[in-house]
Amino acid sequence: MKRETAVNLAAFALVAGAAVWAFVTYEPVRVAGGSMEPALRSGDVALVRREALPHPGDIALIAQPGHGPVLHRVIGRDHSGCLRTRGDANALEDFTPTMPEQVRGTVVLVVPVGSLLERWRQ
Repeated sequence: MKRETAVNLAAFALVAGAAVWAFVTYEPVRVAGGSMEPALRSGDVALVRREALPHPGDIALIAQPGHGPVLHRVIGRDHSGCLRTRGDANALEDFTPTMPEQVRGTVVLVVPVGSLLERWRQ
């Protein structure tokens, strides 16, 4: 009995540790709006790796003062190190460059909930 209890406690500690690590490392973000279509649709869930530095082509979670969090693609850097971003569905890049400290993380996985709901409605 004691060995079984020890194994159960060890398994619980391992699962709890993994859950804490995942909570600290990743942030689920619900997509709202269509600026990133077709890569992200309204209702999708993007899994963001916190504090991951984005590279051109990555989708970054950006804290925009007065607007809230925004998911946009990084299209480059300017001479001062700021990121140039744009929504995939937008014709023009974002007017204001993104300071590196505004980046909350990089999208690593998308769960296409919005796409599935759209197909179901049709």
